[in-house]
Amino acid sequence: MPKQLVLTEADLASRWAMSPKTLQRWRMTGTGPTYLKLGKRVSYPLNAVIAFENCVQHVSTSKRIPGKAGAA
Repeated sequence: MPKQLVLTEADLASRWAMSPKTLQRWRMTGTGPTYLKLGKRVSYPLNAVIAFENCVQHVSTSKRIPGKAGAA
């Protein structure tokens, strides 16, 4: 079975130029991408990160990209 590509909390915070605390808060509220937790280690499957990014894309302040999940 191929190894699944995952990002650490620090990797994802860097990718999105945000604080790891924001990702921690999102996990508590269920706001961000799905994640894996094994013991105390948190990781984000790359495919889940990309899917989340696709869901939050916008073409303007009032419209999401047509055809994307969650589009208006």
